[in-house]
Amino acid sequence: MRCSLNLVLLLCVGMLAACGRTTAPPAALKDIRSEADPVQESWGAEYYLTETTPGNASSRPRLKMRADHMATFEAGDSTWTVLQSDSTGGRVTVLLYDEAGDSSATVFADRVTLLDNKKRFEATGNVEVRAQGDKVLWSEHLVWLEREEALRTPGFVRISTPDEQVQGYALEADERLDEYTLRSMTGRVTVREE
Repeated sequence: MRCSLNLVLLLCVGMLAACGRTTAPPAALKDIRSEADPVQESWGAEYYLTETTPGNASSRPRLKMRADHMATFEAGDSTWTVLQSDSTGGRVTVLLYDEAGDSSATVFADRVTLLDNKKRFEATGNVEVRAQGDKVLWSEHLVWLEREEALRTPGFVRISTPDEQVQGYALEADERLDEYTLRSMTGRVTVREE
């Protein structure tokens, strides 16, 4: 009888201890996801950006990106999308369109980061820009500013056109590479007399 009483007492103490504990609710996915993890991923991705002009009900293409892998990240109120290639020798391709909806330039890079709230992208790694009129730009880092329809390179850049082969630093140019400025520029320019 004494053994049974001890057993009942032990069970009652155990039940009282269990009643005092609260079980935490299961963790939600957003709680266990690291800030370094993407909130969305796609493979074989195409990303389109269109623009609706004031007074016009239809939209026009602004850019089109293609990449092997696309991942979107969020931190606080910032959102950014990273496009990159998973395949050997693969490249991210970005097609830029002008106001008429015509292709103004094509950008190739190892990686492109699209900063959604700033309406710009940064291309890094073996960046090549091909614009109309056989204009080509090479750099390691290129910034495209949508609102200004402009290209910037913070570092070294080479540009080749039918009339010039130049290189320098800190490029500021329009999307078509029709007008640009460089710092510490060197190169060859062919001047045609009319």
